[in-house]
This record gives sequence, C-alpha cells and structure tokens, in this order.
Amino acid sequence: MAYLYTLYQAIDNLNSLQKLWPEIIIAGLLVFAIVGESASRSIPSIASGVGAIIWLGLIAAGGSTYWSMPSLASGIQEQVLFNGLLAWTPLVTFFRFVSISAAGLTLWAMRIQEGAVSLVRWAFVLSTLLAAHLLVMATHWLMVHLSLGLLSLATALLIYSPHSAVRSIASLQYLLYSTAVLALMLWSVSFLYGFGHDLSFAAWTAVVTHSAVASSWLYVGVLCLLSGVLFTVAAFPYHFWVSDAYAAAPPTAVAYLATVPKLAGIACLLRLCVSMSPSVGSPSMLQAQHLMAFITLVTIVVGNVKALAQREALRLMAYAAVSQGGLLMAGVVACPADCVGLLYYGVAYSIGSFAALLSMQWLTQLTGQQLISGYVGVGRQFPLPGICLVVAMISLVGLPPTPGFIGKFLILCTLWEKAVHSQSPVFGSLFVVSMLSTVASLYYYLKIPYSLFSQSAAPPTLTLSARHKM
Repeated sequence: MAYLYTLYQAIDNLNSLQKLWPEIIIAGLLVFAIVGESASRSIPSIASGVGAIIWLGLIAAGGSTYWSMPSLASGIQEQVLFNGLLAWTPLVTFFRFVSISAAGLTLWAMRIQEGAVSLVRWAFVLSTLLAAHLLVMATHWLMVHLSLGLLSLATALLIYSPHSAVRSIASLQYLLYSTAVLALMLWSVSFLYGFGHDLSFAAWTAVVTHSAVASSWLYVGVLCLLSGVLFTVAAFPYHFWVSDAYAAAPPTAVAYLATVPKLAGIACLLRLCVSMSPSVGSPSMLQAQHLMAFITLVTIVVGNVKALAQREALRLMAYAAVSQGGLLMAGVVACPADCVGLLYYGVAYSIGSFAALLSMQWLTQLTGQQLISGYVGVGRQFPLPGICLVVAMISLVGLPPTPGFIGKFLILCTLWEKAVHSQSPVFGSLFVVSMLSTVASLYYYLKIPYSLFSQSAAPPTLTLSARHKM
C-alpha cells in the first residue's frame, strides 16, 4: 500500500506541473538572467539580447496563464496541487495577469531609466514575481513561509545598490526587519504544528475556531502567525520599513514593490479568510475578525497621519501606500466571499501607483528635485509628466470619473453592509475611518499637483541626465 500511495503522490505532482507553466517559465527566465549576467561580463553586448528574450518570456508566461485555466464549462473553482501545498483558483489567474503586466512594465521602465539592460536587477524583479505567485497559490503555512522568505530576500536585493550608501543601509534594514518578522512567524507556525500536527490552512481554521483557546492567546497567536503577510502588506505594526525603503530605492523599483508584493499579501489574506468562512459565527471567529478589523483601522489611521506630515514626495507615497493597503485589507475583512470590488480596486490602485511614481521619476530626472517644494511651477515647464501625475493622483484619491473612485465606492459599500449586518462598533468605526481617509488623502495626494500648476517659479535647472536624454 505504501508503494501505491507514493505512486499516487508522484502522479499528482506530475499533473500539478501542468498548472504551474507561468511559474516554470518565470523560474527559467530567472536562471537565464543569472547566466546571461555572467556571460555579459565577457561579452557586454549580450545583455540586450538576453533582455529581449526575457521580455518574450514574460509574454509567454502571460499566454500560458490563459491556457492553464480550466475551461469555463467545467465550472472548477479550485484545484489542489502538489498534495495540498498549492492550489489554483480564479484569483490566481487574475493575479498572474496583473503581476506579469506589472513586471513587464517595470523592466521596460528600468531599461529606459538606466539606458541599458541590468540583468542583475531584472533577476531580482523576476525573483519577487515568482515568490509573489507562490504566495498567492499557497495553502500550506510552510509554503507561505518559504514564499515570504524568497520575497523578502529579493526585495532587499532590489533596494540595494553598491554605489549608494543610503540604499545599502535601507536594504540592510529591510533584510533585518524581515528576518526578525519571519522568525516570529516561524515560531507561531511551530506552535500551530504542535497544536494540530498539520500546517494546512484547514488546521489554521481549527486553531482559530477552537473553543478551548483563550482569547488573549488567540490574539497573540493570530498576530504572530500573520506577521510575515502583514509585513509584506506594510500593515500596522509592521509598517516601519516602508518610509526608508521607498525613499532610498528608485521610483521604478518603488512602483513595483508598492503593487505586486502588496497585492500578493492581500490575496493570501483573502484565501485565509475564505478558508475560515465555514466557521463564521463562532465566538473565536468573531474575535479574529474584530482583531483583523482593528489592525486594518489602525493601519489606515497611521498611514494617513504620517502622509500628512511628509515633505518628500517618495516618503509621502510610502505612507500613502500604507493607507491604501489598509483599505485593501478592509475589503478582505468585510466580505471575503464577494471580492469583486477588492479586485477592481487592486487593479486601479496598481495603475495609479505606477503612473504616479513613474511620473515622479520623470520629473526628478528633469529637475533633480525630490522634495515637494522643489516641484513648484515644474508642471508649467514640463506639462506632459505633470498632467500624468495629476491624473494618477486624482485616481489614487478616488475622485470621479477615475477607476479609483469606482473601486473605493465598491469597497465602502461592502464595509457599510458589513457594519449594518454585524452591528459591530469595530466595523462601524472602520467604515467611518475609511471615509475620512478619502477626505485626508485629498490634502496630501493633491499637494503635489497644487505645487506643479497652481504656483509659479523660475524655470528649473535640468540635471545632466535630463540634458543627455533631451
């Protein structure tokens, strides 16, 4: 019987590979980028050709995402892979399209910014992309921990630069913070295994909903177990790394880190909440929901308060991203079964964040300014990047008729229904804070467009890089 069971597992693993073609292609591109970097030291011209192949590989990964989906006629909503380590759902396909598109845009922007193909940095982008995909598909805490470890290491290397002391320090800080958080998460995972001798999400549900677990231990256990995911989302109390990392890294990398890892963490939280949905109504489950709602509320408040006090554009976007992550978490805790508004707002936020940060990079290359006060009158001198930045900021605020308005409206409607149905002061407060967050974002998001066009200043002096590109 043991031989038959082993044979069954082997066959299941081989069948599971058919659902992982996008990840297999990305892993192959990662290896190809590393080999190409080694070869380019002897033949520098080979880097451009390798970069073109990586681009084509990402297109192939996007195409394989479509072909790896089950047919709509089959009606399959979930497929368990690798004997319960991973699983495919329609959410996985959605995230694959978004993340691969974001990675392709990031590589294109890096190519323009640096004037050449940096295969080392491209390899770091592909590493974070692969880790994010595995995190979204994970249904086992061991896979979650391994995915977060790869994601944290690749992120730290993407921030790092041997030619910048500021970036090197920020990278080291991020690596130390992530290591400590993942160690805390590993301790909690070991506690989960000792409790149920299983690391699947089903065991997680049993621990959370077990009536014998004391409330105080439940709160501590849930917070520690989710520490790695909350760190990736930059939620309270794991948001402290965001400001220095965003301020040190180039806006191209910031745009990527503010979207793909954050959306992967949100997708992981969504899968966890869906796995607990059969236990809705139990006292422990309600306590866990209230804990997540409280963390979400504080995340939104901290992000907005910190963003209001910023004078540097990238630090403002860093704390604004914390608030945006809190709003995405609000969509998860309100109603994980109905995630249409959450997914729509995730795409709208990604587009707005990319457009805003790339426009900031454009303006910085033209003027050499990073402070908001340095943008005074710049929009009059360079209207195209200025207009792009204004439109992106309006979408991030959530004003009509931008996609951000529709996404925020859908999430707020879900929050309102949850608050009315549950009659919980925690969810009621979360709805009010989310509404006030939109009002607060009017000030700090539109602070930059006001400086760009509503004030006048002397023509800015072009930097050497800007002159070279012009």
